[in-house]
Amino acid sequence: MQDIKTKEQRIKALALAALFLAALLLSSVFIAAHLSHECCGEGCGICEAIAVCETVLAGAAAAGAAAGGIKRYFSDCRAAFRKPQGCGEKYTLVSMKVLLLN
Repeated sequence: MQDIKTKEQRIKALALAALFLAALLLSSVFIAAHLSHECCGEGCGICEAIAVCETVLAGAAAAGAAAGGIKRYFSDCRAAFRKPQGCGEKYTLVSMKVLLLN
């Protein structure tokens, strides 16, 4: 039962990631295609759409920076709590050379 739920979650996450990447790609293409349009002045629909696309791209950049920071934080935490090297499979006070002088 757990395996089916995990598989469904992975499929949903993959679909969401694909939609996100499609939004980024289509926003970039729209901006590139309409960058040199003839603007009709205030209330131009194309300019408003370009502003929305720029907002999507800026939000994605901020999300990417936040995700990178979070990933680095967790990798640093994982490195700090990594098991000592060269101690074999069993970790005891003796194998880690802890002195008990009380």
